[in-house]
Amino acid sequence: MSESLSEEQFRAAIELSRRPGIGAAKFKSLVDQYGSPAEAFRQSFKSESDSILPKKNFSRSQVDSWWSLLPSIGFTYYGAPDYPKSLTLISEPPPYLFRKGVLWPIPSIAVGIVGPRNCSKEGAYFARKLAARLSALGVLIVSGSASGIDSAAHQGASEGGGSSSLVTAAGIDIVYPKENQVLFSKVAKQGCLLTELLPGTPPRYSFFPTRNRIIVGITDAMIFVEGKLGSGTATSMDHALRQKRPIFTWMGSPRQDLREIPEKLLENGAILLQDENPEAILEKVTPRLV
Repeated sequence: MSESLSEEQFRAAIELSRRPGIGAAKFKSLVDQYGSPAEAFRQSFKSESDSILPKKNFSRSQVDSWWSLLPSIGFTYYGAPDYPKSLTLISEPPPYLFRKGVLWPIPSIAVGIVGPRNCSKEGAYFARKLAARLSALGVLIVSGSASGIDSAAHQGASEGGGSSSLVTAAGIDIVYPKENQVLFSKVAKQGCLLTELLPGTPPRYSFFPTRNRIIVGITDAMIFVEGKLGSGTATSMDHALRQKRPIFTWMGSPRQDLREIPEKLLENGAILLQDENPEAILEKVTPRLV
């Protein structure tokens, strides 16, 4: 837990984010205007009559239970000193982030490696070897929590002696998918788990596309290893194109259907990776604010 985090800011960040009409972009606007979630909440809801029922009612004991978790997990909010600066640059930064693990803040060079669950053996091998070589050079590897390319990327980061950040679409206390319990534990010991969702929140289909903006948001470049158009990987592609990240892709998949996203990205100016050489990526990447 950040030493500068007060219980007032913690409660205000959660409460403000749950008010009707206050999504991530509006939360950002209010905090930019008033300087902190607590002050934004005070100014926006000066009396009970200003406050319509929140999106979901939380009892005080529920919020107390989340606050009590903070010695063992981390929390930051938009506007806090330790909130990732790179996320402040996107249009809808998460109002807050829960985290678990040894790594914080996010290092100055982070690279996302993403792709489908049902990847080819060749795609998984490429993702793992590239992640290992980048990790050995001190690059943070960022990916999701799924089997396939995500798991291969985290495994490669571990093999390279470095760390990775796993961005999940569930609460920080929930392992999804369940078979990745070992992966979650390993990432927490070497890097960090991140989520914008409250503890206890189960995964939902709609959480994954919005989660993907965080993966892209905290990275300096994105690598796409296979994927079909219309898939979850395609939402990461859309975020990467909107956020104007340097984009790399690989065309070595033996399956034509898994070359759909690489082909689309190459049409949009992505850089083709021929092998697992990390220098081809790092020479194109300028570290951003962290």
